[in-house]
Amino acid sequence: MKIKLAFLVVLLFNISAKAQDTAEHKQATNSITVEKVYENYLNAIGKKETLKEVKTINFKANVTVEGLPMSLTAEIKLKSPNKESVEMSDEGMGIISKQKFNGEDGYVEQQGVKTDLTEEQIKSKKGKHSIFPELYPGDIESTLEETTFLNGRDTYKIKIVKGDNISYKFYDTENHLLVRAEMESKSQGKSSMEISDYKEVNGILFPHKQKITAGMQIITMNYTDVIINENVTEEDFN
Repeated sequence: MKIKLAFLVVLLFNISAKAQDTAEHKQATNSITVEKVYENYLNAIGKKETLKEVKTINFKANVTVEGLPMSLTAEIKLKSPNKESVEMSDEGMGIISKQKFNGEDGYVEQQGVKTDLTEEQIKSKKGKHSIFPELYPGDIESTLEETTFLNGRDTYKIKIVKGDNISYKFYDTENHLLVRAEMESKSQGKSSMEISDYKEVNGILFPHKQKITAGMQIITMNYTDVIINENVTEEDFN
């Protein structure tokens, strides 16, 4: 199987990308700060009080990989503050790839081959909030870079530094939603995620489509279910 499914699993938690060569850039207005961009985003998807009540999320998605004739599904489980589980399944083969992080350590497993997360990966995961990280701006080393024109709309580009990893998030200047994420990693290289199709679930807007571009590979995630504060146990992360 040519597609690196373990890499796809990692991408779901370490969103990465190369900036569009055709994007137009201009200096962000002085009246806008990183904290204001995050605040606008949080208000756009739901009130802070509601978001803080979310302790677990269970995502289910259909996965399409261009050039790969397989029927794939993904189940992603998150628990505050930083526990993560991703399982990728094939209709005929069952679970073929997964990643687990229980808050202290974790691993990636692909078709029975298990590899422990590196110290750098563990350090990165320990120091972040998996659910709505914008709620905790003091835990994120971030800088507002510029206003960038993407897909016909202006966006605020925010740079986030975590160890050797550099990532970027793009928030629409009008509706304030997160529409793109990027990351540059020594171990994973560069890739991109386009984020769209926001739908309300329990009073919170969640994106239901993500298009990941990693090199020549294009992966589309269409989310079929988002379950809040249910169907997640401690065992899911081991």
